[in-house]
Amino acid sequence: MKNHIFVRILKKKPMEIRILKTELVDWRNIEPLQPANFKHIYNYKHIERSILENGFVNPFFVWESEGVIYSIDGVTRKEILSNLENVPDLLPAVFIDAKNRQDAVKILLSVFNTKENPIDLEVLTEWVNIEQVEVEVTSLNVVDIKDISDSDEFGTDFSLPDGDKAPFQQMTFTLADEQAEQIKNAIADIKQTEEYKYAETMGNENSNGNALYLIIMQWAEQRK
Repeated sequence: MKNHIFVRILKKKPMEIRILKTELVDWRNIEPLQPANFKHIYNYKHIERSILENGFVNPFFVWESEGVIYSIDGVTRKEILSNLENVPDLLPAVFIDAKNRQDAVKILLSVFNTKENPIDLEVLTEWVNIEQVEVEVTSLNVVDIKDISDSDEFGTDFSLPDGDKAPFQQMTFTLADEQAEQIKNAIADIKQTEEYKYAETMGNENSNGNALYLIIMQWAEQRK
């Protein structure tokens, strides 16, 4: 009597390609998928300077539904371009294959959550509840606007390297809890203003330092 051995060969599902096409679109008609004030844009001037120096290198990433093109990535770039001159009417956009709006939101959060500009926890919480999307918050760059302190930016110890002194300084202050809270709130508030977006940074990439400098300059101007 012969014994037959059956072996089931399981084939791995091929990696899904979610890019549909790349084409030129009227970028001014791209609608935001994310809510307003979703991210704290700390590197606005850097992105603007990059576009001015290098041109439009990073395309929009979009999802199209019922004739409307939504931005999965590129909201800040669109805002910056809106304030620049001589921008072409058509710019390249990569169309992402999302099954529905919830899927598009998941892609936005899990693939395109920004590296530098943190997401506002309160806005995120409200948005995912509205969209009925489950996300792993710990995998995202999320901050609570009430608790913005950027411990690495408000450091305690600092030493300059030997040789020429770098054109930056780090200052440390001792504050009462209430004083610290007032300063944190003031810094968080001014980062949401148009003045902060276009403020002169003198090459400083520390967002809290730039915000504090702007607050001091405004105070000095009022004292005149």
